[in-house]
Amino acid sequence: AYKNWDLLISYVDGLFIGGFSLFCISLLIILNHFGAFDTFAFVFNKKKEGCKTLYEYSEKVKEKRKKNKFDFIPPMVVSLVSILISIILSLGI
Repeated sequence: AYKNWDLLISYVDGLFIGGFSLFCISLLIILNHFGAFDTFAFVFNKKKEGCKTLYEYSEKVKEKRKKNKFDFIPPMVVSLVSILISIILSLGI
């Protein structure tokens, strides 16, 4: 039997909250990867990128995305491992 329950519960809470937060951020990264925020990004970056139309901007961004196909996987893996550890620890309670 585990003696320090409060400490274990705080570990479980911290791991789950941190993992879930990182999971939500990685979902936003996935949405960005599929172009969900291209219109908003075009409004703020059109002068910096040198594009006059949204189509030009989206084509330029698609070329950049081809280089980073799996940039959402590392935070997704870390978040799922953190959530899994918190579930395993909570089952031990």
